Amino acid sequence: MKDLIKKLLRESINNSVMYHGTVLPINDFKFNGFEKRTGFSSGFFSNEENRLFGFVTPNKEMAKKYAESKLESFHSKNYTKAVIECVINFSKLTVLDLSDENTFEDNLYDIGFKLWESGYGYGVKDMWKLMDEPQIVNLVFKHGYNAVKLIEDSTGIVDISYGINLNDINSIVKINNVFKV
Repeated sequence: MKDLIKKLLRESINNSVMYHGTVLPINDFKFNGFEKRTGFSSGFFSNEENRLFGFVTPNKEMAKKYAESKLESFHSKNYTKAVIECVINFSKLTVLDLSDENTFEDNLYDIGFKLWESGYGYGVKDMWKLMDEPQIVNLVFKHGYNAVKLIEDSTGIVDISYGINLNDINSIVKINNVFKV
């Protein structure tokens, strides 16, 4: 019995509920897992990007905002907003922390990226933008990380999000629920 309690405690410490904002077809409202594919950056001037990360956040309201923004940029009446509730097994993640104002530049430097020489000039709240840059993503993966921890404020809500390598995400994430929002 003690072993079972220890196992459950260990699992509860390593697992956290997170949310992912997206759009799903109105006629086929199912989420079958994260897929590696071309996606759209959120916002009015959305761009088509080859996505290498799936993003989740502990903030359900932030996920709702991303779903709204994605629907606006998707330009289709055949889709609706959705929030995916999932459990992340953090024991399977090797996370590059880019969420700390005092250390994010040093952490980028440690993987070989000199932010101050790059011309990006981003602050800690803009790190999510770098996750669409193949040069940076390749450095993240090359140094053994399969996730990044970020501060995002592009939705008007400031909170943490995690970008998880799409090659690994479906073995790390367990889908609990899919909500229309």
